[in-house]
Amino acid sequence: MPRITAFDVPAQYLIEEMAKDMKENLKLKEPKFAIFVKTGSHKERPPQQKDWWYIRCASILRRLYIDGPHGVERLRTYYGGRKHRGTEPEIFRKAGGKIIRSCLQALESLGFLERTPKGRKVSPKGESYLTKFSALVHKKLPEYKKLAEERKLQRLKRLKEAEKEREKLKETVLSIKGTTKRKKAKKQKEKSKAKEKKKKK
Repeated sequence: MPRITAFDVPAQYLIEEMAKDMKENLKLKEPKFAIFVKTGSHKERPPQQKDWWYIRCASILRRLYIDGPHGVERLRTYYGGRKHRGTEPEIFRKAGGKIIRSCLQALESLGFLERTPKGRKVSPKGESYLTKFSALVHKKLPEYKKLAEERKLQRLKRLKEAEKEREKLKETVLSIKGTTKRKKAKKQKEKSKAKEKKKKK
């Protein structure tokens, strides 16, 4: 059987598995600022996932394996994005350097990274860690596909339910509008009748 690497498996599943392991088994310490910070000036809110810092660590490890060696600035550009500026055109902004630096330092403390003149690269220990989880993800691929299908069905179910609710709301709004129109028409008729009676007198 050929050797399975990070190139052979979907990035999403590999990152999820490694982040889970980093949190539970390797017990990487998440920095205290991770609860409050945004990942960059282009973002409007902080990340919604509780374990987002571990996901970023796993993502950086995979990135350095695929396209390394890199420094902080190159990674800042990679994790950057467009900043919304209202009526003005969007502009590119780099990601926060502190978060990336903290992830690199944590991975270096585990021995997964090593320094070079061009930046940090994945060490042999980090490479074996990646290949181990790549093989694990490759084995679990049918399970992941099933889960993805289930999530897709759940999403479609939710969308259908939302559509039904919208239709109900539309019906209620239209019925309310109809009743108000009828009431107005009745009032106008009553007024016109009253005017006619006054004229006759």
